[in-house]
Amino acid sequence: MPAQHGPAATAASQRVLALTIDDLPFVGGVAAGDDLEAATGRILAAVRGVPATGFVACGRAPERLAILRRWRDEGVELGNHTTSHRAIDDVSIDHWMADARACGDAVASATGKAPTRFRFPFLRTGATPALRDDAARRIAALGWTAAPVTIDTSDWVLDVAYVAALGHGDRARAAEIREALVAHVAEASGRYDAIARARLGHAVPQVLLLHANALLADALPAVLSRLRADGWSFATLADVLAEPVYRAPDRYSGPIGLSWLYRATTADAASDWAWDAGRARAMAERFGVAREGLSADRGLAIDRDLRARLLGTRAIVVTHERPAAANSLVVELDDGALLVASSPMTEAATDRLLDWLGARFGPRRIVAVETHFHWDGAAGSNALRRRGAEVWASETTASLARDRQGAMRVELVEAAGDPVLAAELRDTRIAEPTATFRDRQTLRFGADEVELLFPGAAHSPDNVVVWFARDRILFGGCMIRGGDSLGYLGDADVPSWAAALDRLDRFDPAFVVPGHGDRFDPGLVAATRALVREALRQAR
Repeated sequence: MPAQHGPAATAASQRVLALTIDDLPFVGGVAAGDDLEAATGRILAAVRGVPATGFVACGRAPERLAILRRWRDEGVELGNHTTSHRAIDDVSIDHWMADARACGDAVASATGKAPTRFRFPFLRTGATPALRDDAARRIAALGWTAAPVTIDTSDWVLDVAYVAALGHGDRARAAEIREALVAHVAEASGRYDAIARARLGHAVPQVLLLHANALLADALPAVLSRLRADGWSFATLADVLAEPVYRAPDRYSGPIGLSWLYRATTADAASDWAWDAGRARAMAERFGVAREGLSADRGLAIDRDLRARLLGTRAIVVTHERPAAANSLVVELDDGALLVASSPMTEAATDRLLDWLGARFGPRRIVAVETHFHWDGAAGSNALRRRGAEVWASETTASLARDRQGAMRVELVEAAGDPVLAAELRDTRIAEPTATFRDRQTLRFGADEVELLFPGAAHSPDNVVVWFARDRILFGGCMIRGGDSLGYLGDADVPSWAAALDRLDRFDPAFVVPGHGDRFDPGLVAATRALVREALRQAR
């Protein structure tokens, strides 16, 4: 399929992007037996016929700058990415500009042509409005055009793992990482296309960022093939930057390098970055290159309204922060399956969680448990089923969800207060489970045994707990309280609640996960029992 570029491509396709490659001549290592010349040749072979722009970090390897002539001869436009690749906030603006000018001179000397495009290292344009605006004026005065990025990727994380896999001769792991890059670029491209359509009301030509590294040298043909299969065509950077959105003011200043779509469309751009940071951390943890993984003492934003924290060694508590900060639990089991107890409170949020789990763990079998018929127990069932998950629920939960979800949806939408959340709630449908049980069900996953138990009516007529025997984790859902009240009692059976709690005494949990709250210690069962006693006392 021939590459499309120029204005005709924009008219012919709603999905158009410019391919840009940072950190030329090369960043990171290569496998034994490979070298820079060969790896560069593979990248250039892949981009032949595709408009591309490369940004040179001149200090990466000064003795390698001669190889830039190969890029020039293949028709790749070369831009300036500074000499030392330092963020603008790390040094004085005068020192930083001198560093950038030195790289421009080096590229001109190596290729015979001075660069006219410039890209900020780490996409950081200044921590304050004054610094951001001063840098923009100085760059323009030198005749350089700043080249923003809309489709930002974390391919650099995967490259670290890829070089390590090559070094160990682990070809299967290397292939898995190449597949992860293809999936990551496809997901990021789809996300930013959706952001443009939602915020601007139409598609816009995009700018994709990748890096000149060993992973790109081997995976770029598959990346470009997937982009074409997803409906993307390719245009020059000049044609893409002619789109009016790239002349919009930069509304963000701060310490984060952000997609231009974030910068140009919202004053709260940093909150959008949770998705990018969550994906980078997920892939780093999946492939063992994380400097700092999920921890038990703090939550990590993994999407705009989803927060995750580690529990024990194999479990992750995921909190959907709106409308009611509800907890789900994800446990990686012995046979590789992921069990999800409860789900986020909208179908869209459940899709976002499943996307993150895919980035974190790769393709896995998903088994889900609806812990009760309320939306903080079952709202993600349709998304789970659509994505091929096995969904378990008690017979009572399935019946109540079928009968009551319409009324619950109306109440939640009316109370949402936020049009985006209201739309997500309105679009959520609770699906029939794929499997049901009556009062107790044991599921086995290799050496792991997971028990689903209805201990009796309490918070609701159907509240189920999930017991992970090996990890000694009890997911109590909304039957176990994480705060100082019993919460919503519209469907509760308070007189029966104490007896239901008594049936949990046979477990010896190291952790107890409530439906809401950030406390996970075994004392939550006793604390809930005390709340029930006080409620009964007041009723009497």
